Amino acid sequence: MEDQGQLAYSIQAIRRGELVAKYPGRKKALILREEGERWLQSLPDEPRRL
Repeated sequence: MEDQGQLAYSIQAIRRGELVAKYPGRKKALILREEGERWLQSLPDEPRRL
């Protein structure tokens, strides 16, 4: 349940251009709105590119 809420919040943040993602070893990494939307749209196709 919490994961869905977090994902919804993250998607809203991306669309506002305000998403800040946290990674191990880094305090913060800012994701630009265009990059965030492109990333969301590419998710279903990503596994073959790994």
